[in-house]
Amino acid sequence: MGFQGLIVTDAMTMGGITNAFTAQDAAVRAVQAGVDMVLLPSDPPGVIRALVEAVTSGAIPESRINDSVRRILKLKARLGLPDDRLVDMRQLSLKVASKANLQQAALTFEKSVTLVKNEGEILPFSPEALAKKIVVFSLSSDADDYYAGKTFIQEMQK
Repeated sequence: MGFQGLIVTDAMTMGGITNAFTAQDAAVRAVQAGVDMVLLPSDPPGVIRALVEAVTSGAIPESRINDSVRRILKLKARLGLPDDRLVDMRQLSLKVASKANLQQAALTFEKSVTLVKNEGEILPFSPEALAKKIVVFSLSSDADDYYAGKTFIQEMQK
């Protein structure tokens, strides 16, 4: 596809691919598929051994690893990390959750929801539909207040 940027997995401990494969096999498959960085594997030493073995056996070409390392180092250089490796905590609020970033996140969220089918023309909700009970199922393995769907459920309750 010609993408030249850095490809990073989601946290491997979340279980997406590791529900079907061991942490080691999942990491090897991810790198074979083009991933440059495997984030949060459940067994880092085992994953490193598996990746080294995959390179040694030829399952992953050494050039593939070299390409990933090159992309990682280029990005670090572009971000100035070799010279400025620490985060100035006093500047954090200007860089994370800035007003501009929050506005962009809201716009992205607003434009990202897509109705695929509207059988029975349920949407938009009519006063008659709102008089009926609406059920929302949100499945998540998160035990805390940050589970997927929390905001959606709160907005539906409003």
